Amino acid sequence: MRGGAGDIQVGKVGGDACVTIRGSGVRSCNRNHRIDLGVQVGAETYSACAEDVMAGSVPAMSTDGSILLGLAAQNEGELKVVGDEFSEEHIGVGYPKQYPEMCEWINETLQKSFDHGDWADAFESTLGKSGSETPEPPKLDACKS
Repeated sequence: MRGGAGDIQVGKVGGDACVTIRGSGVRSCNRNHRIDLGVQVGAETYSACAEDVMAGSVPAMSTDGSILLGLAAQNEGELKVVGDEFSEEHIGVGYPKQYPEMCEWINETLQKSFDHGDWADAFESTLGKSGSETPEPPKLDACKS
């Protein structure tokens, strides 16, 4: 939502329009969780969604939390993330199944970044600029061979 506007809580947009990216899983997520985001307007890119909100043509946008935080960080003072998350998305790194050692390397690299504080530093210098507190690092899935 636009920075400085009254808080719009998740599930309370009602009859107003809410912009989401065309083809986004957010639309089905909103239906599955019975969240009324009003008339959903499609945009081609996340930046276009943010521009619609900043221009005032729609009061809010809906997508993954990390994308919202990134847009709020890039447009400090113009956008803010409000309300509670309404789903938890499992996001991962893809690698060819025939190379399970790549999974081990990815997990080792991520774990080192957690242990040495690099992950937290990266969060704070990017998504943290949105005003969001640095969360605990995610739990890593075990590699399957």
